[in-house]
Amino acid sequence: MAGAETLTNKTSAASACTLQMSAYFGAVIANTNTSQYAAADLGLKGVSTLGNQGQTWLSHTQIDSGSTEAAFNISQASYSGSYICSIAYYDYTSSVWQFKGDITPMVANSQNLGSTAAPWENGCIQNAWRVTSDRNHKCDFRQLTTSTDDTSLALLRVGSRLAKLVSLYKMKAAVEKKGASAARWHAGWLANPDVLNPTIDNVISAFEAEGLDAFAYGCVGFDLATKAVTTLVTISQPRVDENGQPVLDASGAPIMDNVERSFPKQAPDYEEDGVTQKKSYTARLEELTCLVIASQEARLAALEAKIAALEAPIAKAA
Repeated sequence: MAGAETLTNKTSAASACTLQMSAYFGAVIANTNTSQYAAADLGLKGVSTLGNQGQTWLSHTQIDSGSTEAAFNISQASYSGSYICSIAYYDYTSSVWQFKGDITPMVANSQNLGSTAAPWENGCIQNAWRVTSDRNHKCDFRQLTTSTDDTSLALLRVGSRLAKLVSLYKMKAAVEKKGASAARWHAGWLANPDVLNPTIDNVISAFEAEGLDAFAYGCVGFDLATKAVTTLVTISQPRVDENGQPVLDASGAPIMDNVERSFPKQAPDYEEDGVTQKKSYTARLEELTCLVIASQEARLAALEAKIAALEAPIAKAA
């Protein structure tokens, strides 16, 4: 870049940090002073003509003084370099990220948190989730319990079926992790049929029994299944000595070695035929519960109407 300083290997006596440049590693900032609670830092800031923009610092540091455990920190500082606050902090020992601000997508309603193939294990929050329910974001709505069209009545019957299909089960991942006796029981629905036992009741079959396509509703869905695999990639990297410094040849160029590195990735998970990709089914329990509630309300209203009809002659006679 025009006007930019050419980076070379440099050492700062004040911070005891060395900037090491290599073809493979790029810039490596190493703190060579092992007697102090200090970090290897990289500061980023704009030019002074753009005003007091402040700085962003990337730090690889100790968790606390005297600790051999490391952490990565992103912090905010003033333009002059005065520390203001930590923006993000990662503890390598506990594998935990901490953030100062909110985390939002760049575009509303455009990104997911986790996936069917790679879900988060648990979620811990202080308050209940808030789901967009503003009528201005919805269309084609109708009251299910008061509608008398064939589809609405069929959905009410689906709700009645679902009320009888609540199952108890254990998660396979929990059994593998904790053991069969320690894994806890959960209550809910089975979204899809069992290939070996297709007669076992499930959410999809409850819709099909009433002549409805379960996938026309947001209560149930699926994604193509994937599984975690490890792939080996051959990469070229500089040879280093016992001090971590690049080994140079007679011309002063770094000696490069080809090495294999393993990287995790998600790959399609196929059925036994090796062609058909498996499906991973999901259900929105709160929507299924709404169908159950609506069906129970409809049944209750029908019973109350029958009771009122039976009581009417008695009240008239009295």
